Amino acid sequence: MHPSTAGVHRRRTRSQALIDRRSAIALVAPVNHLIRDWQTQVSQLLARGQRTDPSDPDSKRLNDELGVLEGLIQAQLREFDAQLDVIPSELRRHDRIKDTRRAIETVLARIDSARPLPRGNLQLH
Repeated sequence: MHPSTAGVHRRRTRSQALIDRRSAIALVAPVNHLIRDWQTQVSQLLARGQRTDPSDPDSKRLNDELGVLEGLIQAQLREFDAQLDVIPSELRRHDRIKDTRRAIETVLARIDSARPLPRGNLQLH
């Protein structure tokens, strides 16, 4: 590369990185807002679950609430993944996008830990 064009190439690379960063932020912003809400809801349900004995009738209600929340989050994850399918692969690999997907998966894992009854065992004995 000729020394006079090296600066242009660096600026172009930096500009593309900035464009990718802004695009990634725009893509994840609405989901990140939802994640904060989900984290709050899961924390509240987790606290309730810690105070609930599995034999308590409230355990089934808690499991049902967790199941509804889990379904909403999984639907949002599918929608997010569908959006990722149509964007350039360079943008799909952006750290902000990876971090958002990881955060969604973390919320789903916390839901499992908040269950007073094992998944699928909604019958009280």
